[in-house]
Amino acid sequence: MKKYILKQKGLLAIAILFGTIFSVGSTLVALILKDVIDVAISQDMNRFTSIVLQTTVYLVGLGICYWLFAIFSKKFICRVTKMLRSAVFVGIFKKNISDFRAVNSADYLSALTNDVKNVEENYFVPLLLCLQNIIVFITSFAVMLYLSPLVMLCLFMAMLLLIVLPGLFQKAIQNRQDSFSKKQSNFTVAIKDFLSGFEVIRSYRMNSYTVKAFGEKNDTVYTAKYALDKMVSAVEALSTILGVMVQCSILFISAYLIITGKITAGTLVGLVQVSGTIVAPIQVLSQSIPQIQGSKPIIERLDSLVNYKDDAFIGTVCPTFETDIAVKDLQFGYEQERKIIQGIDFSFQKGKKYAVVGKSGCGKTTLINLLSGYYAKFDGEVSYDGVDIRNLDIEKLNEMSSVIHQNVYMFDESIQNNICLHKQIAPTALQKALDMSGVTMFLGDEKTLDTSVGENGNNLSGGQRQRVAVARALVQGKPILILDEGTSAVDMQTAYDIESQLLKISELTVITITHSLNPELLENYDQVIFMKNGTISETGSFGKLMENKGAFFDFFSLKN
Repeated sequence: MKKYILKQKGLLAIAILFGTIFSVGSTLVALILKDVIDVAISQDMNRFTSIVLQTTVYLVGLGICYWLFAIFSKKFICRVTKMLRSAVFVGIFKKNISDFRAVNSADYLSALTNDVKNVEENYFVPLLLCLQNIIVFITSFAVMLYLSPLVMLCLFMAMLLLIVLPGLFQKAIQNRQDSFSKKQSNFTVAIKDFLSGFEVIRSYRMNSYTVKAFGEKNDTVYTAKYALDKMVSAVEALSTILGVMVQCSILFISAYLIITGKITAGTLVGLVQVSGTIVAPIQVLSQSIPQIQGSKPIIERLDSLVNYKDDAFIGTVCPTFETDIAVKDLQFGYEQERKIIQGIDFSFQKGKKYAVVGKSGCGKTTLINLLSGYYAKFDGEVSYDGVDIRNLDIEKLNEMSSVIHQNVYMFDESIQNNICLHKQIAPTALQKALDMSGVTMFLGDEKTLDTSVGENGNNLSGGQRQRVAVARALVQGKPILILDEGTSAVDMQTAYDIESQLLKISELTVITITHSLNPELLENYDQVIFMKNGTISETGSFGKLMENKGAFFDFFSLKN
């Protein structure tokens, strides 16, 4: 957190400056009260009038200083919070796909909302309060020492209790703050799950279960928050009781000193006033310090996102694709003991078209993900033009391929923004992508490039979303196109039209994962790769595989 504070040190310095002026000025009000009482007792009207006028001007100045302190302190807190949230967001998007998928996306939502808000309320705000009240305490200490060294000595001894006792709750608050943060994260995960599954819940009449499950999650968050609040309330109550006891002690001691003739009535009022400006900062500090310490687990969690380093892909070699993508003895498993890919050897030649087919779960998508650099922890080799993928700059490698997934994601923006992805695309290149993908077929009076697609493309049909996804892939002009069931959401004729257009692009390397075994399409692929149990069982042209009457022939015959 220190680096965000230092980046806004100018604002912090201004806030502290006006906070210091206000704090010192507020403490010196005790001396004004002392003079007012003494003048009143002496019945000096001229001096009394002068003090009233001076005090009025003085208090107006204090009010302006406090207003400036409040403005700059709030601006400081807003800026450091904004910087923290931005840093967390950037850190999340630094993750490689494997590490990103290892965490539920709702956890990221919780970090960007709940955790950042908790840090704002329990770290930045208390930290500023601590800085302000330290100044108040030092000034009040000096004024108290000036008015009565004896009372100051007694007060100092009582303050030790105010400092030590609340600190005993620090560890408990830290644990409960951590628990509350985790419960909030789990609650966000559940909410996201329920909202994403809205149609399933309604279709299968899961309303009763969902409401009950939501209630249980809500109760869990409530319980964790209440447990935290109870602990914080205990600290606040203890601090308040000790503060009142200290002020009463000062009042009794001061009264004794008046009786014995050691101080005046004005000094008594001044001591009582300044005792409040000493006790209040100690109370604030005793409450704020446990809050700051309690934020430690959340800060560590946010720091882990901000300071993420990809130790899987650390290569710096600029990738090229002039000849082929080769895999040698490739083996991979999401779990160490269970291999999904088992000893694959193959070479994808530039400009060729490949159809990858096989039963669900045979490793088709996993193979493509390994080619795309999703995972680094594999055995064997994946290389581009002879250079191991783990030695390549993974960011630049991602720029070489476009992927069309079965479930197309649409941003809640215009059709054009969903295709161009906020990049400057030449009009001719955009028009070509629109024509080849068939997007122009549904553009007209009702829908234009400026039409909003709605949340995740709800304003478009499944086929229209798929065509937008194809246009998105084509307009980037990348040399490799991967379709992971990329035309499964459209009818057979539309799928045929889209794939046929893509297969006609001579310079484009196409790798298609498909369950659709349309002979007319398969004949247009240079090679059909038939996978079985994590290996490549057969490969060759469609005609050759059918002639061989091997595993692919049996699979094809069964499917058709």
